[in-house]
Amino acid sequence: MRSCCVTAAAYAVACFGKYFDDRGVVLQTENEGIAQLAQKLYARCGITGTVISKERGIGLIYEFSVKDPEQVQKMLNLFGHTGRETTLRIRPDCFKCQKCG
Repeated sequence: MRSCCVTAAAYAVACFGKYFDDRGVVLQTENEGIAQLAQKLYARCGITGTVISKERGIGLIYEFSVKDPEQVQKMLNLFGHTGRETTLRIRPDCFKCQKCG
């Protein structure tokens, strides 16, 4: 996968996760593989995140997160956000690439 496509996939995780702001990003899922994929995507972007499991009434929930302040700042810079936006506006340029069409 090209680096631009990895960045786009990581951005999608941020946009559609539980939250994405100056605290970091959190994606919760019932599928451990999805949480691990998110972690790998972010690692390929140079951002360190963690995966943990949490017991819920219906079973396990897997959570991928980036919460370390240094890593959060790298993520925000990569995606062109401040993390303090009143309303998250998806940046289409994070999904576009001259090479991929």
